[in-house]
Order: sequence, then C-alpha cells, then structure tokens
Amino acid sequence: MRTLEKEVLKQLVDNNLQSLPQNYTRAFYQLAKDKSMDIDELVYLERFVTNLDKSEKDILPEDIITYYELAEVLNYRIKKSEITRFIKHLSFLMRPSVDNTITYEIEKLILELSKDPTNLIKDKFINKLISASDKRVSKDRVALKNKSKDIKTITDLMITYFDKALQDSQNVDRDVMDINEKIKDSDDQDIVKLKGEFEKLIDSFHNVLNKNQEDLKKGQAQCQKLQEKIEMLEKNILEIQKDKDIDFLTGLLNRRGFNTEIQKVENEYEIFGNNYAVVFFDLDHFKDVNDNYGHECGDVILSTFAKLLKQLTRVEDIVARYGGEEFIALIHYEDNEELEKYVTRVKYMVNKNRFKYKDLRVKITFSAGVALREKYENYDDAINTADSILYKAKSGGRNRIFFDDETIL
Repeated sequence: MRTLEKEVLKQLVDNNLQSLPQNYTRAFYQLAKDKSMDIDELVYLERFVTNLDKSEKDILPEDIITYYELAEVLNYRIKKSEITRFIKHLSFLMRPSVDNTITYEIEKLILELSKDPTNLIKDKFINKLISASDKRVSKDRVALKNKSKDIKTITDLMITYFDKALQDSQNVDRDVMDINEKIKDSDDQDIVKLKGEFEKLIDSFHNVLNKNQEDLKKGQAQCQKLQEKIEMLEKNILEIQKDKDIDFLTGLLNRRGFNTEIQKVENEYEIFGNNYAVVFFDLDHFKDVNDNYGHECGDVILSTFAKLLKQLTRVEDIVARYGGEEFIALIHYEDNEELEKYVTRVKYMVNKNRFKYKDLRVKITFSAGVALREKYENYDDAINTADSILYKAKSGGRNRIFFDDETIL
C-alpha cells in the first residue's frame, strides 16, 4: 500500500497537480483499479452507481471513480424539503373545479403521500393519483353538463319565440311585397281596390307584430323566472352544503362540521408538523340556568358564549359546538405559553362579563380540558384525553382549566 501511495504522489507531481484530497483520491483509486486491487470503496462505489436511475447515469462521467464525482450528480437530486413543499400544494392543484364530493378522497391520498414521499415515484401510487384526477374531471364534467342543461332550456325557449316572431314577420313581408307588385302592375282603376287591401294588410301586419311583442314579453318573463329559479337553486345548494355543518343556535360548526375540519387540521399536522391543541369547554352548572331561568335563557347564553369564543379565537383555528353546553376548539400554537394565553384570555373575558337575558344578568363560568396533539398517537386519543381532563376540572371545583401536563389555570 505504501508503494501505491508513493506512485500516487509521483503521478500528481508528474501531472503538475496539487495534492488535494480530490486529486489524490482519483489518482489512488485509478491506480488501484488498474492494478486490480481489492478496494472496498471501489466496490461500494460501483454498487451505488449501478443503483442510479437512467437520467442520473446519463450525466455521470464515463470514467467516474470517486465519491467526489458522484456527489456532483447527487447534488441535482430533488431534496426531501422540495418534495414536501410540492406535496403541500398538490391538494390545491388537484382541487375540484365544480363537484367537491371527491375532496376527501384527494386529501386522503395527500396524507398517504406525506407519510411516505417516495410514493410519489411509485407506479401504484401514481395510478391512484391518475384515477383520482380522472374521477375529479369526470365529476366536474357531469356537474357542468347538468348546469348546461339549464342554460340550454333558456336558450331553446328564447330561440323558439324568436323563430316564431321571425316567421310571422317574413309571412307578412311576403304578403306586403305581393300587394306592392300588384299595385305596380295594375291599371289606375284597380288602385283604389288594391289600396284598401293594402290598408287591411297593414292592419294585419301591426296586429301580428303586436301579438308577437306580447308573446316575446311572455317568453322573456318565463326566461327571467327560469333564470331566477336556477339562481335560487344554486343558492339553496350552497346554503344546504353550508348549513349541514353549522349549528343553528350558535352559528358555530356542529359535530359534523368539526369532524370534517379536524381531518384538514390533522393533515397539516402530519405533513407540515403544525402543532395544535384540543380544548374542551363546558359551561358550569348550566342545568341550573335552564331550571331557574328557562331554556330560552339557556339558548341565549349558549349563543352569547359562542360569539365570545369565536371573537377570541383566530380565523385559522377551529371552534365548534360539540353538543349541549360543550364546545371544542383546535388551537395552533408555537409554544405552551401562547396556548396558555389563549385559554386565560377566554376565561378572563367570561368571568369579567355577565350574560344578558332580558332584564337578567347571569354569571357564567366554564371548565376546560386541554390536550396537546403531539403527545398522542392520533387525534382521537387527544380528543378523548381533553374530554377526560375536562371532567377532572369540573369535579375539581369548576371554573378551572386543566392541561394534560397537570398545569391548572
């Protein structure tokens, strides 16, 4: 080996090359290869090169012999961070244009991809993306086709009335032209008679036009009504889509809406590591409110608490009515201090104010349980823990906020 090292140094001198690691390594491996010496690094390098894909092999030097040269090729490989950034925008790129029923299926694929980005180059997963994309396009086409039917109904109706008006006008014009020709060809003694016929025709012409105008106005009115019905139908569809996820009393998301939103929040957590906490709120002694002041008062207090909670919660966070007097929030945070400030602010504002019902001023407090998603295997466990901690807060004296690290506020 010492002889080989000397030969390497001599070769560098002969070729007027500096004794840099890159130059030395190349000369060393080349001499070892020429002498058929058993060098582990050369075996590993050859194995690595064999596993490269065709596009990478195409940019390799034919006489590659060192890891320095291989590094130049690997430098062009897409980084994991770049793939993650692409995945972040993939759901946006694949979003439906019209029919949103496939949205959940697309989000599941994105989540599967985020857990293992190498799926992006696997034929099986690529086929899944193609299938989802084809289904999205197909659904959008059906939705657009249905909408085009409504538009066609309107245009067909308009064409029918315009055709009728045009045909009637053409018939009258033809009769007018016939009379006009007769007047030109007739002797003077016939003009008086033809003039009378012409006047009758003019009257008929006006009657036809007037009737056509009435028909056109009716058609226009029908078109307008049909258009209004279509607009109302579209509005109703949007409202139904929205209302099915909204709690009627409080205007917050209901349990159904919450279940949809937490899937999105969980996807962001899985893909991008966006930390969030599950916070359960429960109004203290709410049964006493209903018993003492009536259910109408209870409804007003629930609605007021919901408005206050929504005002104190950022737009990017989620707040919902979970059921009865129980509310739930998904709060993003950078550190525990930020999360504690949020729940403390809510507690301060509720304790500071009395809830108004008619002439009454009702004092309300709440208990809360907080669980950090990152501590649990899945979001269901985080929700169940927050719910369990909430009842510890209630049994521990109420008007308290318990965290899953035993912090009490």
